[in-house]
Order: sequence, then C-alpha cells, then structure tokens
Amino acid sequence: MNLTTTATAALLLATASWGATASTVGLTNAGQPASLISLNDLKAVQESKVTARQAIAAAQARSNGGDLVDLKFDASTGTPVYKVRTRRDLTVWDSEIDARTGQVIGAGATTPEAQLGDDDRSELAGLVRVPSASLLQAVVTAENSGGKVVSAEVEEINGRSAYELIVVKNGSPRRLVYRTHYH
Repeated sequence: MNLTTTATAALLLATASWGATASTVGLTNAGQPASLISLNDLKAVQESKVTARQAIAAAQARSNGGDLVDLKFDASTGTPVYKVRTRRDLTVWDSEIDARTGQVIGAGATTPEAQLGDDDRSELAGLVRVPSASLLQAVVTAENSGGKVVSAEVEEINGRSAYELIVVKNGSPRRLVYRTHYH
C-alpha cells in the first residue's frame, strides 16, 4: 500500500468512526467545539443539495482545472454558498458556488500569487508540503464516509502543514486534521 492509499484509508477510518483518534496514521478527530460552525450554517448545509465535491468540480471547470486551495460553506448572506479558491499556473481564482444549484455566482476573481498577502502565500506553500494526498482527495474521502464538508484548508499546526476539514455527519460538526507521516 502506498502513502496516498494509507493516508486516504486513515481519513476514511477516522471519519467513519467519529469517536476514534487515529493520530498515529496522520489524522486526529479533534472533537466538537461549539465554534466550528454557526447554527445557521449547520442548518443550511444539512439542507443544501450540492456537496463540497460538486462545488469544487464547478470551480475547477470554471478555473480550467485549478487545484483546490480552500473551501468554506457560508450561509450568512441568506444564500448558502461554497467559497472556493483554486490555483493554477501561479494564479489563484476565488469564487462562490450556490449550494442549492451548484452554479458559479459571478465571474470570480483572479489574482497572481505575487500579489497575495503573506498568509495566503503561506497557505499555498503548505499545499506543496502535504504531498501524500491532495486537499480534494481529503474532501472526497470525508464525503464518501457520509459526511458533508463545510470547510477544507491548509493550516500550520504545531509547526507542520496539515489539511484541516470541518465535516458535519448526523448533525454533528467535527474538526478533522490530516497530517502526513514519514518513516
């Protein structure tokens, strides 16, 4: 089994059994703090017809196949959307995808990486340092376990880059952290 397969299997195992901690294989289930997702977003994501994977596919189609950098579900404006950021050819594209229809809202915004702030450039650099699975693979695996992904991003955790996902399953939000381990 290669590192990608092992990492994906670890993510699937951890999302299938919410109470388990699998830090030895690169994933920790960090519990259910109340601040993970607003009650408004929790209700809206459970009612939304579009999954994070479908929103990512719509964004990638519009951005000519850009890699997923960041995804966040947001219902604060009344229309539930996935805010999606993709990257391709040293350019990022930010867009919103309607969580009810899967349609891209507006034209989005394209920004050369050189014009991004330090935090955004650091997030992009983190994508390179988590090589065993893509952020999209982590989203797909979490959704295949029956969860709805409401957030997916690269974070610096204890000095190492990791993928952090907020996943809702059975009405309960969980923070999942995916780290690679080299032996």
